[in-house]
Amino acid sequence: MQDLRVCFERWLRSRASPLEAGLGRRYQVAAVPPRTEEISFDWISYWPLTRPCTDSADVDLWALRSTPAGTAAYSRVCRDLELVNCMYDQILEQLRTAGSPPKQRLALRGNLVSPSVRPHPSLNLACEIGFRIRLWTYFFRGGVFDVLPHCASFAPSPREKAGMLERLLRTISMHP
Repeated sequence: MQDLRVCFERWLRSRASPLEAGLGRRYQVAAVPPRTEEISFDWISYWPLTRPCTDSADVDLWALRSTPAGTAAYSRVCRDLELVNCMYDQILEQLRTAGSPPKQRLALRGNLVSPSVRPHPSLNLACEIGFRIRLWTYFFRGGVFDVLPHCASFAPSPREKAGMLERLLRTISMHP
């Protein structure tokens, strides 16, 4: 079996659509150098803007796991995305203070990629409606490596969603 990291990076680089390539845009992928255990993201990917504008650029941060993702892995990616956002906010503040605010903003998203996702109500809700952190599953089939968005095995009813939101708010309010 091929190395998981090599297969994933090849998949990530192949995400460029012919339409985008026809517009002269090249999907950018960069591996994050392994410095410390502070941040768990392994790759960054984005479509560069072709002209200056006031729109934001979407930047995806990717965390690859060889084991099933559970609430702990999801919490780690949430924490790491918040740390990256804090660093980005500090850079923006320094630029504003220096009198040169950026013309474009970055919209940072986290992506957690694993062979499977352990069933849990909060993860089911996150994969159904979450957009800041996206869950993905990968597989090898017939010598082919592929990655697909994770879909929960069931869709919670509106009453179940309300209960999950209530439990989430209760949990958040307990933590300072």
